[in-house]
Amino acid sequence: MTRVATARPPRLATRAACAIAVAAAVVVPSATATAGDRPRPGVPASYAIGDSVLIDVEGVLVHLVPKLRVDAVVSRQFSDGLAIVQHLRATHRMTTRFVVFLGTNGTIVPSQFVQMLHLLNICRRVVLVTLWVPTRPWMRADNTLIRTGPRRARNVVIADWTVLARAHPGWFYSDRVHLPIDGPGATALAHLIATKLSERAR
Repeated sequence: MTRVATARPPRLATRAACAIAVAAAVVVPSATATAGDRPRPGVPASYAIGDSVLIDVEGVLVHLVPKLRVDAVVSRQFSDGLAIVQHLRATHRMTTRFVVFLGTNGTIVPSQFVQMLHLLNICRRVVLVTLWVPTRPWMRADNTLIRTGPRRARNVVIADWTVLARAHPGWFYSDRVHLPIDGPGATALAHLIATKLSERAR
């Protein structure tokens, strides 16, 4: 029986083909892609966390800020918000822009405030909203702490709701804290937050 010889590719060509295959399999990371540069797929561009006062302004705010997720719950404490931010960071779902509007319902613990800013350090912009709850003794201390945010982190800006609210007592319900939904106060607060979100931190 006559054996038929099988042609083999030249050894040099084989090595070249292998080199091309290996090069194609290597993934080179993008020089511009860094953690926190942009939201992951399915993550909103902006996230706002707050309590019942944020609920009052949600309807206006979502129209002013595209791709905004509002997470607001009645009687939420700062510690509850911190737990949510911890979860977002741990699951790699942090957004590029973040609003924190907490403290209406109680004293902000300074160590928790510092921890919050640390967790948000991958955001491009963080807006801290000052408080207007004149019937509660913790408002002054909470606002003093909130206003230290820009000194502690370069990505932080302040939305000074306290100053604006003090000048317009007619905006509020009788409790002097909450706002009629879509009313002038809610609209003013929503515009304040939206403006600060679009503003670059120092």
